[in-house]
Amino acid sequence: MAAALSQIQTDDTNQPATLGIRKLLQGGANGLQVLVSYDNASFDADLTNTLEWLVEGAGAEFGNNVVADPSGNALGPFAVGAVVKLRTRTKNANGTTTGSVRTLTLLAPV
Repeated sequence: MAAALSQIQTDDTNQPATLGIRKLLQGGANGLQVLVSYDNASFDADLTNTLEWLVEGAGAEFGNNVVADPSGNALGPFAVGAVVKLRTRTKNANGTTTGSVRTLTLLAPV
């Protein structure tokens, strides 16, 4: 087993840590914005941190992006019923990491 393990190549390129989304909420302007907060321990100001999103049915690519603000981001407003998918992207000189896709469906504000 030791001989097999020594053949495994590991990546020592110092990839950036992934920026984590802590919470998605509906609120903000007219109650139709997506409010995003980030995991405090995952934000590194020395990296390029962006938030990417798409509205389901309006495109298949994450063509919208904004600089991730450590205090949170507000996107929209969106239409009632819109399904918004979001993910983070973090870059440094060694590469890029992408966070898991998170989804929020906007309901009629109360």
